[in-house]
Amino acid sequence: MIAASVESASERRIVIRFANGKNLSIGPQQSAAGVRLIPEARVGVCLRAESLRFTDEDGFCSGVLTDVEYSGSGFSCIVKTDLGDLKMEVPGSVRLPAKEQLVRLAVTEEAVRLVEAA
Repeated sequence: MIAASVESASERRIVIRFANGKNLSIGPQQSAAGVRLIPEARVGVCLRAESLRFTDEDGFCSGVLTDVEYSGSGFSCIVKTDLGDLKMEVPGSVRLPAKEQLVRLAVTEEAVRLVEAA
């Protein structure tokens, strides 16, 4: 879970802002019941390890690939990011960056869930 705040919310979209200043837009159905969706409200952003991917685009965070472990059908990776250490599950078909390389991460929008801040 990553700490963030609500930037804006409407019937169609919720924009959340991470501590690194990056925004992510998601659908309102991706918020747990009872989460305050008002500007500047603190929220927790739950991300599944398999929903994270390497990107050449800007992404929602960046960091250094610090650990890669073969896990049968793919790889378990740890990326030390500007939002904390994130675990990724990467399919074996994906070409991995070199260990200690700077990487940018994106997330599959539909896999994001908002919960009350811890």
